[in-house]
Amino acid sequence: MSPWDPARERRAGLLLAVACLLAFLPSLWNGFVWDDWELLLPVEAYRRLDLGAILFTRANGLEYLPVRDLSVALDFALWGERPFGFHLTSLAIHMLSVLAAQGALRRLAEGLGHPAPRRLAFWAALFFAVHPLQAEGVNFLSARNTLLAGLWLFLSLSCLLEGLRSRSPWPLPAALACFALALLSKASAVFFPAFAGLLFLVVPAPAAGRGKRWGIFLGLAALAAAAALIHFRNASGAALLNDQAMRFGLQGPLHALGKALLIPFFYLGKALAPVALSPRYDPGFLRQPAAWAMLLAGGAWAALGILAWVRGRGRPLALLGGAWFLLALVPVLNFLPTTPPVADRYVYPGLAGLALLGGALLEGRAWSGPAALLAAALLGGISFARSLDWSSDVRLWTRALGTDPRLTRVPLADALWREGRAAEALDHLRVERERTGDPRFSEFEGRLLVQQGRLPEALASLQRCLAEGGDARKAPNLLLGQVLERLGREEQALGPYLRTLEARDLDPRGSLDREARQGAERLRYRLAPDLPALRARVAAEPGNTALQAQAGLRFHALGLYDEAADCCRRGLAASPGAWQLAYNLGLALMKTGREGEALEALERALALQPRHPDLWNNAGICALRLRRLPEAEARVRRALDLQPDFHFAAFNLGRLHFQRGDAPQARAWFGQAVARSGGDPSVAARVRPYLLQLP
Repeated sequence: MSPWDPARERRAGLLLAVACLLAFLPSLWNGFVWDDWELLLPVEAYRRLDLGAILFTRANGLEYLPVRDLSVALDFALWGERPFGFHLTSLAIHMLSVLAAQGALRRLAEGLGHPAPRRLAFWAALFFAVHPLQAEGVNFLSARNTLLAGLWLFLSLSCLLEGLRSRSPWPLPAALACFALALLSKASAVFFPAFAGLLFLVVPAPAAGRGKRWGIFLGLAALAAAAALIHFRNASGAALLNDQAMRFGLQGPLHALGKALLIPFFYLGKALAPVALSPRYDPGFLRQPAAWAMLLAGGAWAALGILAWVRGRGRPLALLGGAWFLLALVPVLNFLPTTPPVADRYVYPGLAGLALLGGALLEGRAWSGPAALLAAALLGGISFARSLDWSSDVRLWTRALGTDPRLTRVPLADALWREGRAAEALDHLRVERERTGDPRFSEFEGRLLVQQGRLPEALASLQRCLAEGGDARKAPNLLLGQVLERLGREEQALGPYLRTLEARDLDPRGSLDREARQGAERLRYRLAPDLPALRARVAAEPGNTALQAQAGLRFHALGLYDEAADCCRRGLAASPGAWQLAYNLGLALMKTGREGEALEALERALALQPRHPDLWNNAGICALRLRRLPEAEARVRRALDLQPDFHFAAFNLGRLHFQRGDAPQARAWFGQAVARSGGDPSVAARVRPYLLQLP
């Protein structure tokens, strides 16, 4: 092992930094793209450097990642809205991550007695630095959490390795601190304790006895468990985990295992042949993995596992490199659905392990040095070109469609619309509507007509958008409510405002909900000036069942669901046998997302009125949302038994089988829903997004 040479270390670090700069230089002149417009630029907590919001809330409305949020807020403080500064920070973080990876890999090689640890670490770090799969993390500002998590993970690994060989008291606490910062940068860092456990088995630890190693392992595991709980609750609270976000359903264990077996091969293929890279992929193999593909993937992993066991003892660095790559992918194997299900940025930390694996297997060959240099230059050139693709939204999505014409044209249309090229945006949305039935052509046509002051025509376009399936989204409902209000049709406008608040698509900043809530309040003030008097009456006459029932319906129609539920409860207290009040209570509670309480109310109504198909169907919807699928199926089937032409019940059975991952049954029931509706276009439009996701 060569002696420590500070000058050589500085030269190696400088070369790696220069390689990063050359590979991703165009990023410094790129603008804001994609989710930056929603998740970065409008966020007030970033603009005001609001430490309270950053440290204790979901600053961008979606994720609790205070380390990421603080870095973005500091960029706003330093650079305002100039994208150059943001990109400079991201590139600097990537450089630091590369240097941290080099240091960690050098310590790992030294700990295993490698004869040339600095050379191996340099080449592995170089490949990690310039690989084209890193272009997304470096160029996409909203993906900065990936860079930060990588930086803190490599620092934690470096400190951990130092603690195994040094008797100094600081490395192991520093490893815990760095790991905590990684977890607060990105949730996928939770894999690290598993790798640390493997590390303790493979790497000699002269300065760390068994008790010390167990202590650090349990500390890492406790941090990971706490972070997993926080991130899971955050995802549930931000509506990131629901049946609409589950793009391929929440299938059974076999389907989840099939996806988990196949996804690493997707990333391995992109790592070895980084061509046709895209910000979004159409991973058809994930929707319903074929049995032969699952068997082939399982056999391949079994063979690799046996090979690693047999040969790994002689090549521990290769074993650890492969383990790092695979373990880093575990959080993004789609066990819990991610959006998108696969992305270049997800493999950011894992690439270091793959580079170490390759370096450990190829070192010592006469041709390895020149070949590695040539490969690094080629990869850097591809990364340079890929960075140019990220210069603007229009270029990014134009290139993506050129790579895979099957991708949706909606992001490109959004980009063209943002640049004022409305006609081109509508052309792309027209193609998308013809291809997939996407309703956003009608929505954007309505937006354009609103801008032109042609409100009656805009109203027709927006109503068509909702009939085509856009009624499940906030934006067209909100715009429809605003158009109706401007046309003086206030009673009709309240409904779209309320549907905006009920829609479950993402609204990170809450701006759409805020506008809808304000619109609903305005209309309530105009349409129901007697509300204060009505509230006083229902409070004064809790035993008046008729009054409570009528007031409950009135409050429900106005979107005041909590007050409607209170009226129903008072009415039921006075008349326990009033099944309509129990039904209305269940409906009000469903509107507020309290499915457990709603199901209890609906069961009470069913006990009093067991032959009402709507009651059974709504009870099934509650059970479906609660993930109680057998109960949901029994209730919805009962609704169909009572009313065979009940197409909403057939649709809900399709959704149920979609969530189970039973594609044939889901397709059959969605077809039944359309057939039992008599071919109603609105039902066909509601079914279409599900059918497009089925194999």
